[in-house]
Amino acid sequence: MSDGQGYPPVPPMPPGPPGQPGPPQGGYPPPPAGHPQQPGGFPQQQPQQGGFQETGGYPYPQYSEYGHYQQYAQNPIQLDANGRPPRGARSRKVIGTWIAGITGAVVASVVVAVIGFDDPTEKKDPAAEASKPAPIVVGKTAAPSNSAAAAPKKADMSNELKIPTALPPITGPKITGITVDPKTWPKACDLLTDEEIKTAIPDATIRERKSRMGRISNMFGNNVNDNECEITFDLPNLQSSNYPASISITSYGYKTLADEKVSFAKEKTSQERSAKAFPDQYDDIPADKIGVDGAFREDRTVQISKNGFRVWIILSAQLEDSQGNPLKNSTLARQFGPTTAAIVGQKL
Repeated sequence: MSDGQGYPPVPPMPPGPPGQPGPPQGGYPPPPAGHPQQPGGFPQQQPQQGGFQETGGYPYPQYSEYGHYQQYAQNPIQLDANGRPPRGARSRKVIGTWIAGITGAVVASVVVAVIGFDDPTEKKDPAAEASKPAPIVVGKTAAPSNSAAAAPKKADMSNELKIPTALPPITGPKITGITVDPKTWPKACDLLTDEEIKTAIPDATIRERKSRMGRISNMFGNNVNDNECEITFDLPNLQSSNYPASISITSYGYKTLADEKVSFAKEKTSQERSAKAFPDQYDDIPADKIGVDGAFREDRTVQISKNGFRVWIILSAQLEDSQGNPLKNSTLARQFGPTTAAIVGQKL
C-alpha cells in the first residue's frame, strides 16, 4: 500500500483515555495560532493505478530517515478503550511469568534432592542420627569419625638414661672378618634393620634409609663407601612432622683389639672431662650391659667399640611431652641409644 508518493499510509491514531479528547485523525493537528495556512489544506493526491488514497491532507509524509514510521506502520500496536495494550499481550506476559516460576520451582526441587535439606520441624532420633555415615564430599577425603582417637598419643618421655634389662634380639647376620682394610668393613645400613629399629623404638614408623660415603676415616684419611647410613622415622612425640627423627650409623674404623682399647679409653676420658660443666651431655654406659667392649654417650652420640671396630650412633629428634613442652635434644639418645647400641654391638 502507498499514499501515492512512495510512502506507506499513516495508521489512525489511537483514542485517548476516557473523558479526554483524542488526537485528530487523518493527519497532524492544526498548527498553532499565527502560523500561516493555505486555504483548503493541501491538495489531495491523485490515485494511481493499484495505489492507495488516504483522506485528509498531509503537510509532508509521516516518515523519518531512521524508519520509525515504517516500523510502526508495519507493526501497529492497538490500544483498548482505556489506553492499555490488548489482553493478549498481558496474557502472554502472565504466561511467561508463570512458566518462569514453574521452572524455578523444578530447579529448586532438583537442588534439594541432590544436596539435601533438613526440616527444622522434623523430629529426629539421636541414635539414628549418630549411626549415619559421614557425608562424602567430592574432591576431599572424608574426615574420620574421631580424629583425636586416630592420632598417636604422645607419652611422657623421661630424659634419664635407659639401660635394657636384657640384650634385644637381632634379625640381621653377624659381621666377621673385619680388618684394617675398609673393603672388609660392614655396610653401615646392614648394622641396623627396620625390624631392629622397631625393637629398640617401638613407636617408630620408618620413612626411608640412605647409604652413602660417610665421614673421613680416622686411620686412613680417605673416604669409605657405604660406611654411613641415615634412617629417618616418625614418632608420636615429634614437635612437627616436617622434622622427622633420625638415626645415623657410621662405621668409624678398625684397630687391633689392644690398640682400640687404649684409643677408646682415651676418647672416653676426654669427653667425660669436657662434660663436667654440663652433666646431661655425658653418660658412662656400662659396656657389659649392652654386650660391647666399651660405650659412652656424648650429647646425641653413642660410641661403642667391639672386637677392635668402632661405631658411632647419632640419635636426633625434636620431641615434646604430652603437654606440648619441648624436651632436651639428648632425650632420644638417652632413652633409646643404649638399646640401639646393644643391637649393633651383637653384630660385631
